[in-house]
Amino acid sequence: MTPQQFRAKLKHLDAEPPLRVAFERAPDEHPASLRNAWYSRQKEHWLGWRKEYDGPGYYGRQSWDVTSERVYNRVANPAMVLWLGEAAGISKFQVKSAVAAAKKAGTTFPAQCGAIRRVIPWSDIEPLLASR
Repeated sequence: MTPQQFRAKLKHLDAEPPLRVAFERAPDEHPASLRNAWYSRQKEHWLGWRKEYDGPGYYGRQSWDVTSERVYNRVANPAMVLWLGEAAGISKFQVKSAVAAAKKAGTTFPAQCGAIRRVIPWSDIEPLLASR
């Protein structure tokens, strides 16, 4: 799936899947620094982030010609990673397992994202997105 196809698929996903909402609203999972973010939903966050990925973007990227899988694996916000899995149609069991793994991984975003991606890898998400 090309990055452009990926972004197009994002536009059609549910903005508020329930398990991700519960994860993100838990006080110990949502740092104060993110409460005043420019986005109000993870879907909006993904769309904005993907739009910026077609060039240097906010982070001044040197290389932006990457696969959708690499984009997924670069995200450093656990709620974003979790939202994509749940909104794409990953089973509730797998999403709940990812939430549990993130909570066990510690408090850093990279550790939580890694834990979620081990339970919900891109190889599980891509076919679900492709079938939409």
